[in-house]
Amino acid sequence: MLEDSLKQYGAGRSILVDKHGRVIAGNKTLETAIESGFTDVEVIQTDGKKIVAVQRVDLDLLKDDSARQLAYADNRVSEVDLEFDTSKILEDLDRGLDFSGLWSGEELDKMLHGKSEEKPEKEFTQELLEEHNYIVLYFDNSADWLAAQETFGIETVQSLKNTSDYEHSRGVGRVIRGDNVVRRLNGGG
Repeated sequence: MLEDSLKQYGAGRSILVDKHGRVIAGNKTLETAIESGFTDVEVIQTDGKKIVAVQRVDLDLLKDDSARQLAYADNRVSEVDLEFDTSKILEDLDRGLDFSGLWSGEELDKMLHGKSEEKPEKEFTQELLEEHNYIVLYFDNSADWLAAQETFGIETVQSLKNTSDYEHSRGVGRVIRGDNVVRRLNGGG
């Protein structure tokens, strides 16, 4: 889709590079442009305090259908062709980057691990606490929490806040079998 848009309408969006020319945003656009025969680039230097506008002097939005088609193509390509490098996202989460303003925990989990958001919940009850030995793990950042979910196969369960004894509790209870944790810590799957 991106290749077709570049060939039919030309470039309409810029890419973003750091001070050394390394691509920050627009990797796929650059790669596809090169594959489509683009050989020239114009670099506009900025410190990020100004918006950089790409002006297509050959298009008139009110008169040229191709300008409208380019607008639709740009939005549709952004919607359909976007693929995140999940290994890079996991690496950046491990480094401590905070993605909470971009994705919910469920969205990240689904994207990174392919888990459905509609999985059945397991009930966490007062009796479970009374009848079993347990450990409570506390996470105050999403990177550690996502790493724990992956490492230990943690699944979401119903919150205790509806139970009268735990009316003031916050967060959501999660329970995993201790033998599974020990096996995973010891290198087993």
